[in-house]
Amino acid sequence: MLMPQKCIQKELSYQVRQLSFEVVFKSLNNIDYHSITIHLLSMLSTYPWDTKVVMMLAAFSLICGDFINISQHCHWNKLANKLRLFKQNLIVASSEKIYDDSIVKLIINFVKCVNELNQPPSFSPPQPVILATYWITRSILICTQCILCVESKNDVMEESTLIAKSKTILSACYPLLEVKRAEKSYKALLHGFSHSHNNLDVLKLIFNVNDDSEVIFHSSGIPRHVPFSELKDTRVLLIIVSDTNLSEAAFLYHHMSKFKISPWIILIPIIDYPQLWTDARMPSVRIITGLKLLDPCKRITPQFIRFVKERCAPSFQSGGEPIVISLDSRGRLVHINALQMILTWREDLAFDTLTVGSGNNIISLLQKELTEMTLGVGSVIDDIEERKRDLVNRIRNTIDDWRNDINMRIKDLDSSYNYTSKNEEMLWDKETWNLKLLGKVDSGRLLLLVLGYPGSDTYNIDYWIENWTTMKYDIFFCGGNDAKCIQELATKVKEVNFEIQLDIKFAYIGNNKKAKSLVKNMGGYALSSNNAEYLWFWTRLRSAFLSRINYLNKTGHIEDEDKIFLGLQKLLAYEAKNTTFGAWVLLSKGEEVIACDLGDKMMRVMNAYQKWKSNIRSKGFSQAFKDCYEKLASSQDQHSCCTLEYPLTLDKIPEDVNCPQCSHNMHQFITFTCCHDCHHGYDDHY
Repeated sequence: MLMPQKCIQKELSYQVRQLSFEVVFKSLNNIDYHSITIHLLSMLSTYPWDTKVVMMLAAFSLICGDFINISQHCHWNKLANKLRLFKQNLIVASSEKIYDDSIVKLIINFVKCVNELNQPPSFSPPQPVILATYWITRSILICTQCILCVESKNDVMEESTLIAKSKTILSACYPLLEVKRAEKSYKALLHGFSHSHNNLDVLKLIFNVNDDSEVIFHSSGIPRHVPFSELKDTRVLLIIVSDTNLSEAAFLYHHMSKFKISPWIILIPIIDYPQLWTDARMPSVRIITGLKLLDPCKRITPQFIRFVKERCAPSFQSGGEPIVISLDSRGRLVHINALQMILTWREDLAFDTLTVGSGNNIISLLQKELTEMTLGVGSVIDDIEERKRDLVNRIRNTIDDWRNDINMRIKDLDSSYNYTSKNEEMLWDKETWNLKLLGKVDSGRLLLLVLGYPGSDTYNIDYWIENWTTMKYDIFFCGGNDAKCIQELATKVKEVNFEIQLDIKFAYIGNNKKAKSLVKNMGGYALSSNNAEYLWFWTRLRSAFLSRINYLNKTGHIEDEDKIFLGLQKLLAYEAKNTTFGAWVLLSKGEEVIACDLGDKMMRVMNAYQKWKSNIRSKGFSQAFKDCYEKLASSQDQHSCCTLEYPLTLDKIPEDVNCPQCSHNMHQFITFTCCHDCHHGYDDHY
C-alpha cells in the first residue's frame, strides 16, 4: 500500500504528464494563444498559484525531454522515426536552437518570482502573480510550438509582445519580492533573538556577512582587525546610537572605558543621513573589549535598523540617547536596553556572582589530619615532612584544577550572564535607599585609593562616598547655585565640628564654580573643576532613577510608596536645569540618609544648634539634627520652581507627578531639544 506522500507524488506526476499532452495537442491545433492559456489554467484551477506555475514548467520539461529523446534516437528506432514523421516539419537537428533562450530564462525567472511571492490560501494573490502565471503559460505555448515547428503568422509579434509584457510584470514583481524578503529577514531576526542556538546566525542578520572569516571589526583595545568568526559563542553588548548625536556615544564610551566590561562592546550607528557619514565621526575612545564596526553604512542590515526603530522605541529615538542591546552567547536578546543598568551598577556587573571558592579550609584540615596521622613517624622516616608537603600540593593542585573547570563552566552558562533584564530586577530587589546608591567603586580600586593610588580611571566622589559611609561619618552633601547659602552652611558645620570635636564631613556635589572654590578653601570636598565628574555623577543617578522606574512598572509597585524612587527623584529635582532652588542639603549617618531638604530649612536647623546640642552626647549628631529638623519640617513653606524631567524614552510616562518638595500636583510641559555633538559641555573635558 502506498504511503499518502507517495500517492500525492504519483497523482501529481500523472497530472503533469496529462498537462504536457494537452499543451502539445493544443499547440498542434494552432488555436489562438489566449484561448489555450485560459483553457490550461482552468485545468489547474484547484491548485495554488505557485503550484500552477511549477506544474506548467514541469510539463514543459517533459515536452523538451521527449523531443530530445526522439531526436537522439530517430536514426535507429523505427517507432521514434514514425513519431518524428508524424508531422513533416518536425525534422530538426537536435543541435539546432529550437526556441529563443531569452524566453526560457524569462519563464524560469517568472516561476522563481511567483514561488517566492506565494501566499497562504486565505490571502488573495498580488495582481502581478496572476499576470505572471498567465504569461508563463503563454510563454510555454510559444516554446512548445517552436519545438513542434508549428508555423504561425504572428510568431514574431507574439514573441516581442511576450518579452515586453514579461519585463513589465517582472518589474512589478521585484518591489514585492524586496518587501517579502525584508519581512522574511525581519522575522528571522526576531525568531533568532528568542530561539537561537548559534550566535553567529543572529549576528549575520545584524551585519551583512557572507563568510565567517570576513574582517568587519577593528579592536579599540589592542589595535587589530577582528574577524567575524571571533565572536562565536561570545556575549555581546550592542551600543546603538543615532548618527545625529554621536557625542552621546563618545561620552558613554569614555566612561565605560573606566571600568571593566566583560562582553564584546560593538558601537552601531543608526545612519539616517548616509551622504553625510564618514568613519572619522566614530568615537575613538579605547575600550579593552570594544569593537569598531568597519563601513557601517554597508554592514548594518535593514532588518536590524527596522528592529531598533520599531521594537526599541521609545527607548531609542533618532537624535536621542544611545541604548545598549545585550545578547547572550547563543545570540538571544536578554536585555533590550541595558544602558541604565550598566551606568547604575558599573563594574559590579563585570564579575560573576556565582563562583566556587578556593577550598583553603580543606587544605588546612588535611594538613592537620596528616600531622596527627604521622605522629612519631619522623623518627623512622626522615623525609616524612617533605612527603606530606608533596601530597598536600598534589591535592591542592587537583582541587584548583577542578575549581577552575567548574568556574569556567559557570562562566560559559548564560544563566551567569549579568547584563540581563532578569538580573537587573534581582539587583533592585536587594537595594535599599541609602547613600551608597550615590557612588559605586569596586573593591579592587577602593584598595588602591586607600593605599594612596587614586589613578585617573575613577572619580574621587565614588571613593569618598564609599570611605565615609564605611567609617560611619556624619556627612553633609549639598548642591545648587546659591554660593552664599552654601558658604554659610559650610562655615556653621565647621564651627560645630570644632566645638564638639566630631569629624563631620562636608561635600559640594553641584556645578557652581564659586561654590566649589569656597568649599575647597574651607577644607571640604567638591567635584572637579571641569564638568566631567559632575556629568558622570548625575548621569549615573539619573540612570538609576530611570532603571528604578522601569523596575517598579514591571513588578507592579507603586512609585509614591518606594523610598528609592522618592529619594532619587528629590535629588534630581533639586539639581535639574530649570529648578530655581538656591541650595539643597542632604545629611547622612554613614550610609543612612537622615534628611534631605532645601538649604534655607537645613540652615535654620544649624542656626538652632544651641537648642539641640545637648542631645548630641546621648543621640549622636545626626539624630539630634533630625529631631530638630522634623519639628521645623512639620509646616510646609513656599518654595521656588521645582523641575522634574522624564524622558519620552521611558516605557511608561506618568500622567500625574507630585512635587518632591511640597507634594502638590506638578504642571506638565513638553520640551523639544536638538543637540548635535555636544553632551552638555562634554567637549570641554574630553
